[in-house]
Amino acid sequence: MVIEGPISLDLACSIESCHIKKYKGRIQGDADIYVVPRIETGNVLYKSLQYFARAAMGGLIYGAKCPIVLTSRADDNATKLNSLLLAMRLWQGNATSAPAVAEA
Repeated sequence: MVIEGPISLDLACSIESCHIKKYKGRIQGDADIYVVPRIETGNVLYKSLQYFARAAMGGLIYGAKCPIVLTSRADDNATKLNSLLLAMRLWQGNATSAPAVAEA
């Protein structure tokens, strides 16, 4: 696993941007997970990737006692499953209590 940042969104998702900007980091347009500072920022990024890029999605809040699964009423079953799997994966490595589920 490679953790790097903060970096701009174009560097995280576009190898062409990395070449143009001569970016030398290990993430070269192939980020799998995006970490955002606030839920409002996350919501805009999440919905943009989901609707404009048709990306496979999963959402959670990390940093509490356990990962908090955060889904939207409009999420399909695959997105809800991805959210649960991501939370479980993080929980296995770090948390001391089971993941919590919240619907936005």
